[in-house]
This record gives sequence, structure tokens and C-alpha cells, in this order.
Amino acid sequence: MYKSKKIGKEKTTKPAPAAEKEANPAANNKTQPSSEDEAAQLRIRNAEIEKKNKEEKAAQAKLKAENCRSAKADYRTFIQGGRIYQMNEKGERQYFDDAALNERKAKAQANMQQYCN
Repeated sequence: MYKSKKIGKEKTTKPAPAAEKEANPAANNKTQPSSEDEAAQLRIRNAEIEKKNKEEKAAQAKLKAENCRSAKADYRTFIQGGRIYQMNEKGERQYFDDAALNERKAKAQANMQQYCN
């Protein structure tokens, strides 16, 4: 048996797996879609949060407008004067005296300042 030498052909070595990934961008595609998917999910979450915040702000604005209308109506009631009453727990009318009218009028005015500005 003869041992022969191969002349002109050198034995090549395989690059290390990390070097192969750097040299071959197609090998990196396995990790890129994951980061792209994560980025897409993050954008979706941010959009959902933004939508929720807008809805919450709209609900708060609606509540504030409702409170403003109510405060204005209360204030108009106390400005008009006349005999104003409140029903007590027995179902009887309890009329406000001047001090109570002034107190309720001031409270309605404070509510207007809070909710209408």
C-alpha cells in the first residue's frame, strides 16, 4: 500500500459558528425576525396604551363637562332665590334659610370654578 501525498490541494478548515454567522447574514435571519416581531408587538402595545389614554382623557373631559353643567344649574338655582328646599329622610320638605342658601351658592360657585375652567 502506497501512501500518496496530495499536491496542490490544501485542507480547508471550517470557520467557527460565530464567525460563520458574521460572514453569512442569512444565518442571522433566525434572530432578526424575533427582534422584528418584538418591535412590532411593542408598537402594537404602545398603540393600545395610547388609544386607552385617549379614551380615558375623553371620558374625563366628558365627566368634567357634565359636572360643569350641573354646577352651573345649581348656581342658577341659588341665584334666582325664592324658596328652595331639600327632601329630608322622612320625605318632608326642608326649606333652606338664608345662611344655608348662601353656603350652597358659594359651594356651587366653587364647583363651577373647579369644573368649568
